[in-house]
Amino acid sequence: MLNLNHIQNFLAVVEAGNFAAAGRKLGLSRAQVSKSVSALEDRLSVQLFHRTTRSVNLSTSGAALYERMRYIVAEINETERMIKGADPMPKGTLRIGAPLTFGKQHIGPALHDFMALYPDVRVELSLNDYFVDPLATGLDAVIRIGDPLLDSGLIDHPILSMKGYVAASPEFVRKHGPIETLDQLKEIPCLYYGDDLRNPKWVLDGPTGQVKAQIYSRYCCNNGETLLSGAVEGYGLVALPTFIIGPALQSGKLQRVLCDYAMPERQLMLLYPPSRHPSAMIKALIDFMYDRFADLPY
Repeated sequence: MLNLNHIQNFLAVVEAGNFAAAGRKLGLSRAQVSKSVSALEDRLSVQLFHRTTRSVNLSTSGAALYERMRYIVAEINETERMIKGADPMPKGTLRIGAPLTFGKQHIGPALHDFMALYPDVRVELSLNDYFVDPLATGLDAVIRIGDPLLDSGLIDHPILSMKGYVAASPEFVRKHGPIETLDQLKEIPCLYYGDDLRNPKWVLDGPTGQVKAQIYSRYCCNNGETLLSGAVEGYGLVALPTFIIGPALQSGKLQRVLCDYAMPERQLMLLYPPSRHPSAMIKALIDFMYDRFADLPY
């Protein structure tokens, strides 16, 4: 059976970056930490680190062990605190992924407040518009906007529903006249969220159900803020969620068109790897997300 102390010392080296820093964190000497990791390598018959005089880097086996063991050790520590009745305040490093625009506008500021609420929590935030699997990347949780994932192996907590509309600048509407039918989208310039101009379509909910509307797009981009800027400057129609275009609609820089149609509602979700006992940090994050976002009119 693996020695838990050796595993914890190994995790400390990975997270601290070297043996000396891990020793300071653990209250051990560098030699003691190195000896402990060597014992673990002997037990497993693998090399966990590539060591040089200047750096310590995980081997492929070491990376696999780290991704597996950090969840297991966190669960053991959480269970120990629960059994002992220890302080349940979350502590440690929270690694989280989020969409780029929503992350910049909302998740970043929210996590600042989360850290203020829990001073022993450190945060590593990764912003990316592509879905990142926490099981494959070692993230503790991912914030995602979309539909629930089937058979993903992840626990998902829907936080709120998000709407989206088709909009344009008042100047654009005056130039092109009233925009009232889906057929007009084939002739009027549209700004398309995506990375391919071939055969662009908008999926919209309308009076007769969901439709796929063919659009004329001279410009596409996989970033909502960039499309918002183009729409405000009068370059085309845009279909975006309200967390991006809401302020522009409220200020009058954009106005809704095709008011009988809207983007399908999407869920803001928190996803994380399954565990019989979610860590205090994940539990606190779920509660915080609900308190922060669940009642907002997105």
